[in-house]
Amino acid sequence: MDNYNSSQNVNEHRIWNENNVLFAIFSWFFIALIEFIAVFILKLNSEYSIILAFFLILFYTVLLFFLLEPEILREVNTRETRTIEKPIFKEVIKEIEKPVVRFVDRPVERIVEKPVIQEIEKEVPVYIEKLRDKLNIPKYDYLGSSQTKVYHKHLCRFGKLIKKKYKVSSNSEAFYKKAKYKPCKMCIVKKKKG
Repeated sequence: MDNYNSSQNVNEHRIWNENNVLFAIFSWFFIALIEFIAVFILKLNSEYSIILAFFLILFYTVLLFFLLEPEILREVNTRETRTIEKPIFKEVIKEIEKPVVRFVDRPVERIVEKPVIQEIEKEVPVYIEKLRDKLNIPKYDYLGSSQTKVYHKHLCRFGKLIKKKYKVSSNSEAFYKKAKYKPCKMCIVKKKKG
């Protein structure tokens, strides 16, 4: 069963119409011009000019009220609370009767005849392992890359990354200098500095 409770908060804000603001400013200049004409051109005395200014300001406030048309904005915040009741489960215990089946073990006697194995002598070949010759793989002191034109010492980690198709091997550093290869900055240049 679900229960819903809702509460509402209503906030009211007064918002002024901003579409006629320019017209309100022009009307203020017009009213100020009327006051200026009355005081300086018609040369009204100070009592009449103050009374005229009072009525003009009163007229302008009424005009401004109707020009800007205040509107009331209402914000309604609704908060709903939902209460859910958990269903109640009752445990039902049922007793089930199952028949018990018992198996009785009886020994089974079997007669197994063992086949007679005759021993026959056969010649068993014996393999003697021949010693292999070691492969004659030359070890070079320097490895170079024809792709990057950089040469390394044979233990340099960057030299081990060179692919076979780009690998150029030699024992002399002069070979690489003639071919305009650059020395590796890790294994050759650092060791010469140190």
